[in-house]
Amino acid sequence: MSVEDVTQSKPVLVFVPGLAADGSVYAPFLRALRKDFDVRSADHPLALPDGDLTWDFFFDPIDRALQGTPGYLVGHSMGGAIALKYAADHPRRVRKVVAVAPILFPFKRHRHRIRESLRNAVLAIRGWNLPHAIRSLRAIRARASGGRGRKLYDFVHTIDLSDDLPRLRNATILFPKREEIVPQEHADRVSTRFPNVSVKQVPGSHHNVALSPQRLVNTVRKELDG
Repeated sequence: MSVEDVTQSKPVLVFVPGLAADGSVYAPFLRALRKDFDVRSADHPLALPDGDLTWDFFFDPIDRALQGTPGYLVGHSMGGAIALKYAADHPRRVRKVVAVAPILFPFKRHRHRIRESLRNAVLAIRGWNLPHAIRSLRAIRARASGGRGRKLYDFVHTIDLSDDLPRLRNATILFPKREEIVPQEHADRVSTRFPNVSVKQVPGSHHNVALSPQRLVNTVRKELDG
């Protein structure tokens, strides 16, 4: 991406949020990318459809954000899986996809709520983003209320990108060193079985991208420019 390209028209970057989140949860991260990109968040509707969720439900906000123009995709957690799946299904619409701590294959999560909450609080404090963390928690709870959270979790349990990863081109997965949700073996499996996908280790844990993104912003920007 040249300086001239940015000056004339910033390239479109569509961000796909994680489970029950929207763009406001990632405000510091997205704000840091707006210097170089026309950043848009692919927030899914608050009202979920009747019946099971499908990929198309999550693809529609991406289509609306792209507005027919090929762009970059960045996704986090479940949003990372959605971004990778979209790029595999619609390669002509995606210039490059970067997924941070994405869900890749089925797994049983061993939740340690107290430990995870404490780690997230430390991240927010270190990142000088405690007010943002509080607002984000409220936003996620609102979007996960009324049975929506259960439905979203049920969809997460169906995610398996085994048939999609081989079809990707120009795709990077950034896997945190202290990832506490997605098993490390999933990143190792991609590195071993899918050489077309670049897998790189980055500092931090699963929630750094939302709560303390300073170290990740430059890495993501470098991947998008590469």
